Formats: sequence, structure tokens, C-alpha cells
Amino acid sequence: MMDTLNNKPEISNVVIKYHLTRFPFKLAELSEYFPSIDYRPKRFSGAILKFETACLLIFNYGKINVVGAKSIECADSTIAAFCMKLNLPIEFHNRQIVNMVGTSNFKRKINLDKLSREKPRMFEYYPELFPAAYYRKEKSKCLLFHTGKMIITGCKTYKDIESLNNEVRLCLLLYGYL
Repeated sequence: MMDTLNNKPEISNVVIKYHLTRFPFKLAELSEYFPSIDYRPKRFSGAILKFETACLLIFNYGKINVVGAKSIECADSTIAAFCMKLNLPIEFHNRQIVNMVGTSNFKRKINLDKLSREKPRMFEYYPELFPAAYYRKEKSKCLLFHTGKMIITGCKTYKDIESLNNEVRLCLLLYGYL
């Protein structure tokens, strides 16, 4: 029971948008510095560069999206490695968090059919479309699976993820599902 009460969400993905103001390169030129870069302008307008820690989607004029990072620090270090390789100044003042995804585990099976029938305004569940119940709050969304695992998406901070996790946990405790 204590595990269920104290579950802490973990960040599984961070998407951050950067804008490097001094970016003198054309995307086609980046292959000289990064042989593994994938740039096919007929397929996608940006270049894709994969690092061990994250993936960069590089667009013209220095706009870069970092996806797949496990933390903001990880995204920053990936951008720093990219800038150092190109001898560019490292800039973090033009950083915008687009999305953070967290995961949580209540370590209990949850009857989603019953939950969605009893609390239809809180939880939407369409098993023929997707195996998770939806819990929405403003721009964020939780996907609650029958295994007790939950994915939280659409947040901008870890505090938002934690708050949403606690809200769902409290709701499930209050109505006897945990």
C-alpha cells in the first residue's frame, strides 16, 4: 500500500526548442562535421542528427528541436556538444520547453471499464480504440493503463507532471481503485 501512496513519476522524454542566433551553416554543409547526419530535403525540411542521449532536428536559421532527452540537462549537454563540434557559442537563453513526458506506476491493477462508467467526466475509456483511459487537464493528458502504469504528457515542468500524478493518484484512492 505504501508503494502506491508514494509513487514518484519519472521523466521519460523532454522536447525542447532552441534557437541559435549565430548559425552560419546551410543544412547540407553539416555533413562535413557530422557524417551520420540525415538530410533529405525532399522528405523532411530539417536535418536529423542522433546522439546517444537525444536526437536533434535541425532546421534553417539555427532552429533546433531536441527530442528523446531524459532531462533538461541532458538536452542542454547535447546542444552543447553540437555547438562545440561546430565551434559555435553555446546559447541556452533561447530555450523553450515544448513538452515533458513522465511515467508513473501505481503497482496495482485498475478496472478501467468500471472506472470510466463510474467517473465518465474524469476518465474516458474506449477499449476498442486504445487500451488506456484518458484523464485530461487543460493542456496535459494522462494515459492510465489497466496494469496501473500511467503516462503523463503535455507538461512543461516536472512540477506539473508531479501535480498531475498526485491528482490522479488521489482520485483513484478516493474512489477505492488503489
